[in-house]
Amino acid sequence: MNSYSTPIPIVVGAIFNAKNQVLITQRHQNTHLGSFWEFPGGKVEVDENSWQALKREMLEEVGISIQSGYKKIALTHHYPDRSIHIQLWKITAFDGTPTPKEQQKMIWCNLNQLSEFAFPAANKSLIQSLKLPDYYLIVDEKNCVERVSNAVKNGISLIQLRADQLDFSRYSALVATILPLCHAHQAQLIINRPLDEALDIPADGIHLKSRELMQLSSRPIPNTMLCSAACHNPQELAQAEKIGVDFITLSPVNPTQSHLHATPLGWDIFQQWVDVCNLPVYALGGMQTGDLSTAKEFGAQGLAGITRLSF
Repeated sequence: MNSYSTPIPIVVGAIFNAKNQVLITQRHQNTHLGSFWEFPGGKVEVDENSWQALKREMLEEVGISIQSGYKKIALTHHYPDRSIHIQLWKITAFDGTPTPKEQQKMIWCNLNQLSEFAFPAANKSLIQSLKLPDYYLIVDEKNCVERVSNAVKNGISLIQLRADQLDFSRYSALVATILPLCHAHQAQLIINRPLDEALDIPADGIHLKSRELMQLSSRPIPNTMLCSAACHNPQELAQAEKIGVDFITLSPVNPTQSHLHATPLGWDIFQQWVDVCNLPVYALGGMQTGDLSTAKEFGAQGLAGITRLSF
């Protein structure tokens, strides 16, 4: 048990350079979690809100004046001696040149290299959120090859194949066709198939339906693959976090033709549930491409969709 009844509020910033590298700094040896790497930031003081704390910390630690940014993800993590509530903000504009103002080590790092550095445990979902794109496109068998080809050419980098009407052989053949299209544009393909079948289909990850999710006691695939899960209530959100999936879809946010009898959550309930989930969450159900800014305002990683997302 830790001795902290109230989590310590922490805010950190993801600062990117022109090469899309993110800035990380190393904690001093004599501090809590000394020598671990982190995104610059610190404690929110009692007289500050998160944005004010972020501006102060960025100026104090790396000497920049931030002009704009948005909250990427927030989570609560329990260490043996303390609990923290940490917010990650993506900085979109700043003045000045980042400089280590506290004599800390500082490195610009490609996102795919972050795994080479030792980060505190609370940073796992922060890093995953930075790596994940704004859009999670779900395609079925209808015009699948054309849709995938157009999507990856337009910068979509995360795609799920949900084609329940196809048998295993036809589904596998379709994956074999579109997987090279994805990889040619650095996009990743997620399999949506019963787990015993999905494990036999080469791809970049597996999506778990909610019923299958609730039957698992641990993560079913290695960390080298992506694992996503479909969630519709707080119990499924908690289970996804417990078994260690990388991200989830939460639905239906709005009315949708594919689930006519499902009661839409609406954005307020979506936000309430996301606020207590320590994973990146994609909003699903009636999403249109232009809903991205709204989704982010309510805590979403981004949008997932099959019919109304067009690229």
